[in-house]
Amino acid sequence: IELFNAANIIFNSGREFELRILGFEAEFTKQELLSLVPGHTDKVKFYPFSSQEFVAQQMSQCKAVAMPSFYESCGNGWIEAMACGTPVLGSKLSCGPEIVRDGIDGYLVDPNDIRSVSDGLDKLMFGPELCAEDISSNAIHRFSVDSAVAESMAIYQKLI
Repeated sequence: IELFNAANIIFNSGREFELRILGFEAEFTKQELLSLVPGHTDKVKFYPFSSQEFVAQQMSQCKAVAMPSFYESCGNGWIEAMACGTPVLGSKLSCGPEIVRDGIDGYLVDPNDIRSVSDGLDKLMFGPELCAEDISSNAIHRFSVDSAVAESMAIYQKLI
């Protein structure tokens, strides 16, 4: 709901963009969500759960991936988008600060604050471009299996 309220603020400022919702779940109906963006429903597209290839394609084609979550255990969606070179709108809550480098990979926002979410989304969509190549190479390096194994081994060595 917060993302739709934030998008509505930006839509109402006269800025044009398309909001794509991937992996739509039915916690709220489409109609309930679309009611939050009156006059702009044609700018919102819903996609059901899809293949990894389709999701990666969408992430690569989008200007930004917005996931201002309240709860994330790992932030895989942020990592996947960043690996595609797409900047992300992440959350200051849970693991967001461990995954998203604020101002580098995207922006961290407070999902409880609609203005914070809309400002972050506006910066991603209409502000200075973040470097897709740096975002991608850094995400692939930081979150690769090899990096995870090396970090785990370093911790185990300290414990022995």
